[in-house]
Amino acid sequence: MADIVDQDRWGICGFVSVLNGLRAAHKLTKWTDGKSSELSLPEIQTRLYAEIVTYLKYLVFTKSPLVAQIEEISSICSPSGTPKRNIDQIVRFIEGRLREIATNGGSESSIQKQMQALIQGEGDNSIIVAMTPDSLVDYMTWAGVKNAVNAKLETTMNTSDNLLTHKNCIIGVGGKVDAKAKYNGLQHWIYVDKEGVLNNWGDKTPLKSGTSGVDLFGDWATFITHVIKMPD
Repeated sequence: MADIVDQDRWGICGFVSVLNGLRAAHKLTKWTDGKSSELSLPEIQTRLYAEIVTYLKYLVFTKSPLVAQIEEISSICSPSGTPKRNIDQIVRFIEGRLREIATNGGSESSIQKQMQALIQGEGDNSIIVAMTPDSLVDYMTWAGVKNAVNAKLETTMNTSDNLLTHKNCIIGVGGKVDAKAKYNGLQHWIYVDKEGVLNNWGDKTPLKSGTSGVDLFGDWATFITHVIKMPD
């Protein structure tokens, strides 16, 4: 695995893409002994679950219409066999697992391993929290990203050349797009950094001209569906 935040088997690509963008900008910090320092990758990975729960609880508490959007696209993007949970059920599931880990205790490294194992689960342990463009921009604002912009571009072919025109962006990709496709056929979020390196599923891939989206992802990701610009 490369030195980036990873989602493993969980469908949380929107959250992970934003965190990778924030980490690249050195914006993920902690306050210790009266001074600020950057969070390490294990620290970010360990806090990932609490981050997701806290944001989802915020949406529920404020009765945000984004709850319905997230539940709808999560249902659309859920692979066959993945438990379909609403936001309240997802919150209860994650909080329950976090309580189990807290009860088990152990050293910091032991807790980090337990937290990492959480997103490696299959079957009933799989979680999908898919994000629409509106909810992703809202999460970015909530996380302190100022002036994040949904470019609302025309759908284009998913190629390395087109991806390279959107550096330092959270990019949505999807398959066949038609008039009936919800959210423009969105299936997955990725982050392309300022150097043109694709951050995706725990790996970094320098983008090279002439590569197709099928080569990069598979035939389910032939289109760029959305682009959300991170602030410079």
